[in-house]
Amino acid sequence: MTDLHPVPPELLLAHERWTARDRPAQPAPHWFPHRWTARLPEHADFIDTLPNPISREAVASQFVDAGDSDEAALRAFLAAMIWGHGRNGYGAYRTAAVLAASDHAGEWLSEALQTTRAAGGPAGFEYLAKHRLKGLGVAFATKYLYFCVTPESKVTPAPILDRIVRHWLATHTDWQPRLDWRIADYQRYCDLVVHWSDQLTEPAGTVEYLMFASGLGTASQWTDSREHATRPPLNSNADANAVLAALDEAADAFEALTEDVTPEDAEDFERGLRALKRIVVARSHCGPQTN
Repeated sequence: MTDLHPVPPELLLAHERWTARDRPAQPAPHWFPHRWTARLPEHADFIDTLPNPISREAVASQFVDAGDSDEAALRAFLAAMIWGHGRNGYGAYRTAAVLAASDHAGEWLSEALQTTRAAGGPAGFEYLAKHRLKGLGVAFATKYLYFCVTPESKVTPAPILDRIVRHWLATHTDWQPRLDWRIADYQRYCDLVVHWSDQLTEPAGTVEYLMFASGLGTASQWTDSREHATRPPLNSNADANAVLAALDEAADAFEALTEDVTPEDAEDFERGLRALKRIVVARSHCGPQTN
């Protein structure tokens, strides 16, 4: 591991606030089972067994036996995607599209799980980078890989890397990882998180969650609203990042409707979205978010 940053003051502060509130677990997001069973009827029986709301712990329990077969890995993947999308209305559509796009989805997810458990998060990431499931980006791929590493594992963990964490790193360090399957970037990110987890004596998942929660800037389905009630005013970059992320989610949701709209409507929507992003960036003086 080289060129590792010390724990940023902002992460130390986030950790201090979190421990002062008795180390609350990440809130479990609610989700819409009927949307998932409608999009993935062949998995309806399994989906119906999942709790609502669904916590990290509930998802982790689905990974205990996920290495037994391709089908088991596929079910574990579905649990991770349901947790990751939460209330997002387009999550079932996007996940079904990922699985439908490849005849090897179960096989590759199983191999990625086995690789991650044997050699660590970066190795699992490299496997998925070379065996790409169309429509599965880095953010949700790492949500799957995160659960592949069990607490008993001695390998490098697989912390989640999404747009919020990426922007947090860009704001509080001099480095911003890419979200376009750069293996070296994910390796460096894992090294950073492991280094900081050692310094804070916390699991890697806790370090990632603290960055994610403080990087959101506003309360959401994945953060504890009590934190935001006691925090000082948020800076414009954090607020802008939350708005830009929400606009990206709106674009993803609209993508699920494109079969029912005219090309003219789609063009109008994209034009309006670009205009809104320009306004947010201009008023906050923050860099554009391209992922």
